[in-house]
Order: sequence, then structure tokens, then C-alpha cells
Amino acid sequence: MTRTVDVPHKILFSGSYTVLDGYPALGLAVGPRMTLQLTKEAPQPWPEDNPFARAVDVVMSEALKVEGATPHDRWGSFTTSLPEEVYGWGLGSSAAFTTALCAAIALEHDINTPTRLFALARAAHRLGQGGKGSGVDIAACTFGGLVYVTHAQGDTAPRCAPFPWPRDLGILLLRSGQKADTREKITSYRDIPPQTKQRANRPLLRAIGGVCRAFVHHKGILAALRENARCEGEWSQALGIPLVTTQQRALETELYKALPTHDIVLKALGAGGGDSIACFYDKRHTQPAAIAPVFTQAGLQVRDLPIELHGVREIPQLDSQDTKGAER
Repeated sequence: MTRTVDVPHKILFSGSYTVLDGYPALGLAVGPRMTLQLTKEAPQPWPEDNPFARAVDVVMSEALKVEGATPHDRWGSFTTSLPEEVYGWGLGSSAAFTTALCAAIALEHDINTPTRLFALARAAHRLGQGGKGSGVDIAACTFGGLVYVTHAQGDTAPRCAPFPWPRDLGILLLRSGQKADTREKITSYRDIPPQTKQRANRPLLRAIGGVCRAFVHHKGILAALRENARCEGEWSQALGIPLVTTQQRALETELYKALPTHDIVLKALGAGGGDSIACFYDKRHTQPAAIAPVFTQAGLQVRDLPIELHGVREIPQLDSQDTKGAER
């Protein structure tokens, strides 16, 4: 038996901290896609140095026991492949891998509903991260496209809903080379007194709500993202968490000076800290080639992000008879 699936990667571009308190966030599925092949005929122990593989083993074993299946002598071995390097870009390779491995096992046992797969992959990813994580990244990898997630605190299953992605909105991903410690920043956020967080979060939550409404109505999206980015800067300063860095502010100054008539927004991704920044632009009026030099001259790497509207997909395997038919 061989099961092959592919899944997108993701970015989290709105609500990255407040989602930890159950408020809405937006995740987006992007390329490149990760392919995973699970082969049952060559059983091997899961690699001990991969916490997410071990977590999938635990979660899927328990899930199948509940459903009366016998999980052991079960999974086989897996291989993954990517068409290009993504590590270090903040695209969530651990979420893509966890989702793909859960999906391959689940499909072999006729678990094929996206909602059920999301619950299993989220549980495994949280286990692999020591019981932490909102699940926004898993939602994007599972469902594809733009996903609205809310009530994602703790072990509670979050609510997910698809939002439309406008074809005229483009994204450039910027990589500074600075490694941001996501766990440290999230721990710092959790340690802030609730009243202090509430005061700082209030304007940011209004801005995140504005982004959600803009995507629903396909109106004023870049303006809403710009307001969200502005509020993130004030939030960063108020709480002392470097979601927005001095480098991002300097890049904004250079970008708006170089292209004053273009509708462009720079915005921190995920937990911020400068390792990944998004540049949103209107494809009808701006070309990536006009924007990229501002960033490359500042020493950043740039990639144009393709939007992936499909989440988990199974790739059919051709048997020998299918192959002979194709050759004829």
C-alpha cells in the first residue's frame, strides 16, 4: 500500500497573538506544496528526532483505537519532498508535515472528512509543540485558501470558515535572515497581566475585525491591512514584544519614498520579530519587479507567494495496468 498526499504551506497574517486568547485570526495557504508518500510495505520505526512524527503516531493510534481499528504493524515508512527550499521562511513546514502525515494515515483508514482530519492534525501538532498552538496553521494546510479561525484557545476545537481571496491581491514574502524566537515571544505575551493586555489589545482587535470584514466584502482590503499593521506597531511598543521591528519600520520608509503612488502594505507575519514580513500589493497597478529592488538592496531575500486554494489532496497511484493503458 502506498498513499501519497500533498498539502500547502501557510502564513498567519492577522491576529497572531490575540488568537491565543480566543479572538479571530486569518491564515492563508500558500505554495510551495509539500508531498508525502507513506509506504506500508516497508515498515520502519518513526524517527526519534522528529517530535511531530512521534506525535502523529500517538494521536492516530488513539484515534484508531476509538474507532475499533488495530493501529500496530500499521504505518510503514514515509518520505517527503518539496520543489524548493522553504525552511527559514516562516511558512510552517512542521504544520504541513504533520497535516500530510495525518492525512496519509487517515485516508488509509477511510477517515476522509477535512473537519475530522483538521482535529487530528491539530491535536498532533499541539502535542509535538508541547501542548501549545492555536491551530491556524493546521487549518490553512488542511482546508486551503484563506481561513478565518476563532475560539482557538487551549484544547477547545476552534471554529473555522473559508474567506474569499481576491485575485488582484499579491504577496511578496521578505526574509531578513534574523531568526525570531516565537516561543519566547509567546511566553512573554502570556506572562503580561490581563488588564495590561486588554488595554493594548483593544485597538488591535478592532483592526483585525476590520481586516476580516474587508475580505468578506472584497472592499478596502489594503487599507484595512495598513491599519492592522499600524496598530501592530503601537501594540509592539505598548507590550514590549517585537512583533514589528525597527528594520520593518525602516523598510516602510524606504518603500513609500521609492513608490509613493503605489498602494502597498508591509506587515509582520506570525509572531513577528523580523524573520518574515509580507508585502501586500494590488496586482492591477503594481508589479513585483517594481517593489523587489527596495528589499534586495536592503539585504533581504524576496519571493512571490502563490496562493493555494486547495488544502490536503490525495495523489492517485497508477498501478501497472493503468500504466500499460497509458502507454498504449
